[in-house]
Amino acid sequence: RGWITRRHVFAFRRARAKRYRMQLYPLWRHARTLLAYRSRFWKLIDGSGFLHLVLLEDELKRLWEILNVDFKALASSKMTDDLVDEYTAGASSSVYKKYQLVQGMLDKSMEEERKKRKKEKKTEGLKKGDSSHHRQEKELVAIFPAEFGANENRGNKARNQALRQATDQLSEEKMQIYEKLDTLSDKKALAEVYSLFGIQMTEKQKKQRFIEAIWETYYPDQSMNAYFALFPKTSENDDLGA
Repeated sequence: RGWITRRHVFAFRRARAKRYRMQLYPLWRHARTLLAYRSRFWKLIDGSGFLHLVLLEDELKRLWEILNVDFKALASSKMTDDLVDEYTAGASSSVYKKYQLVQGMLDKSMEEERKKRKKEKKTEGLKKGDSSHHRQEKELVAIFPAEFGANENRGNKARNQALRQATDQLSEEKMQIYEKLDTLSDKKALAEVYSLFGIQMTEKQKKQRFIEAIWETYYPDQSMNAYFALFPKTSENDDLGA
C-alpha cells in the first residue's frame, strides 16, 4: 500500500509540474523575461520533485505579479467553467487554482489568435502550413493588464514601468545574440545552432529568424540549448539573479 501511495504522489507531482512548465513559457514571453534567466531557470526545474514544484510555483507567482493578473476578474468570468481535471478535485493549492484561471485566459487568447490567423490566410490566399518544425507567433498579443498599462495606481505603475524596462533589456539581449551569430567563427557549431530551429545556413535573413525563433518558440529545450551553445559560460552559473 505504501508503494502504491508513493507512486500516486509521484504521478501527481509529475503531472502538476508538467502543467506549470507549460504555462511558464508563454508567461515569460508576456513578461519579456530575458533568455539568460529563462535558460538557467529551465535547467534547474528539470524534474518533478517537491523542490521543483516549489520553484515552479514561486516563479509562476512572480510572473503573475509582474503581469498584474486580476484573479478576481478571472474567477468571475465564464472561461473558468470547464477548468476541472483529475488534479482539481479537493485541491488545496491556491497556486494551482490560480494556475487554472490564468491557463484559461491563455487558452482563450491562443484560440482567438488561431481563428484570426486562419481568417487572414484565407483572405490573403496564403498557403497553409509551415516548413519549419517550430511554432512561432508573428507578434506577441497583449492580454495582461500590465501590458496594457491598465489601472494606473501606484503599485501598477511600478509594474508597468518594470515591464517597459524589461522590454528594453530584451532588445539589448537580442542585439547581443545577433552580434554573437555574426562573429562566431566555428561554422560547424553555428550550423548546429541554426539547425535547432530548422534554419539552413544558406537562408536569407537567418539571423533575424533565429532571434525571433529562440525567443518565441514553444520548444523551451531548443531555446535553452541554443542559448547555452552561444554563451556556454552562462550554463555554469545557476544564480538566477546574475
